[in-house]
Amino acid sequence: MFYVIEWKGNNRMDSEGYLTKSDLLDYEKASKKAMIYLINLLNMYCKDKSFGWMMADRIKSLESINGKIAKKKREKGEDFDPQLDLLDVAGLRVVFCDKSNIYPFMEDLDNEIHKWSAEDFSYEFEKSKLSIDNYSVYNLYDFVDTLTRSWDRVIIIKDYIMYQKESGYQSLHVIINVPVETKDNENNTITRYCPVEIQFRNYTQHLYNECEHDFYKGSRNDFSEFKDIFASSKEFLLHASNTDINELLSNDKKYLLVRDF
Repeated sequence: MFYVIEWKGNNRMDSEGYLTKSDLLDYEKASKKAMIYLINLLNMYCKDKSFGWMMADRIKSLESINGKIAKKKREKGEDFDPQLDLLDVAGLRVVFCDKSNIYPFMEDLDNEIHKWSAEDFSYEFEKSKLSIDNYSVYNLYDFVDTLTRSWDRVIIIKDYIMYQKESGYQSLHVIINVPVETKDNENNTITRYCPVEIQFRNYTQHLYNECEHDFYKGSRNDFSEFKDIFASSKEFLLHASNTDINELLSNDKKYLLVRDF
């Protein structure tokens, strides 16, 4: 489920329709601008809260992006739209969590997660459930609502919490359209709009998403050891998110899931 609010873009591709190194520089500029805005807003939002946040950023490689373009062109033919099919070239991830779970560098946490055995994952997942700040989705909807009200650059919102994926993946994806100054092919200064995808999730969702993603990508072969643990973890995440969503709906909160765009 997603809401399209507004769209404006102008990808500058090569003659065959693939992104160039110059494109990536523009996306990097857009990502940095988005990060600065987000950090300031997050610091204000969490100032008097019991929970904190972690952030990571990434720009996809040219090989990965252009491989995706080639695949999309094969699958969609003339229906391939670079403006709507390339929304995740630049990405940020924000994880809300109990302050005792904050890592100075989120990449350190991610590196640890990808090394975990089934026993490690089960222990950390159960431990995360001891604090509601680690699995509350109320905070996620509330902050994304704050973001959409404070910044008119939000163009698309994809809700994978209320509409959880079959794998159990849960996250709110917000696409923002960031203007950056760049040069066109004739070296004129122009304003270009680059989409940046921001993923918002809580700590417990993040533990599950990252570990399960390893199997989706085929980077691990010990799925049988995780199977039952993933099933119970998926059930917990669905129950916890439904509880918060029902509370938001019953209280008629003016947050994302009850707003019309």
